[in-house]
Amino acid sequence: MFNANVYVIEVHGIAAGLLVRGEKGRPFRFVAEDPRFSTLNGSRFPTPLAAQESASRHYRALEAEQIEPGHNIIDFLPILAAGRKNFEH
Repeated sequence: MFNANVYVIEVHGIAAGLLVRGEKGRPFRFVAEDPRFSTLNGSRFPTPLAAQESASRHYRALEAEQIEPGHNIIDFLPILAAGRKNFEH
């Protein structure tokens, strides 16, 4: 039997999350399946299309955030381990 109370929201082939219909008259609730979409977890949307558009915007924003060339998280691990008080920039 088809259940239209749950929708899978996909962005560029990634299962971003599930959209669960709220109780009668309530908006849909987003449940993140991929950690990259965790900031949307618990968000409410009036329609599945609204959730899809929001997840797509979120993904584009993630793609736009680029770490400066030559730097990655490995470069900052000693700073994180030492704590902020020892950080000199």
